[in-house]
Amino acid sequence: MWTRVRTLLLLCASLLALASQPACSSTVPIQRIAAEPARFNEQRVVVKGRVTQTYALPIIGQSLVQIEDGTGELWVKPRGRVPFEGQEIEVAGKLKIGMTLANRNFGVVIYEEAARD
Repeated sequence: MWTRVRTLLLLCASLLALASQPACSSTVPIQRIAAEPARFNEQRVVVKGRVTQTYALPIIGQSLVQIEDGTGELWVKPRGRVPFEGQEIEVAGKLKIGMTLANRNFGVVIYEEAARD
């Protein structure tokens, strides 16, 4: 329970502190990002997966979701939309690492650069 609360707080802090900016890239397996998050930090990546968790404020179109692609799980911040659990989504945006402590990365999130249909 507390682990989830801490994770949510770190992710929320990351959302407030970081903004996305477009660049170029192709679809990347989540396992590859998880293995080398520093390599992808501040880079544009495209990931695709099934939503496994959603924290959302649908009234204002804001959400933070965890997706799973068969190789791992990753948090993404969709822009202007609220995907729901079980939905397949693709997100293109900038990967940000919220914090690094003792060579461990916390709050790894992809901020979507533009809403997708």
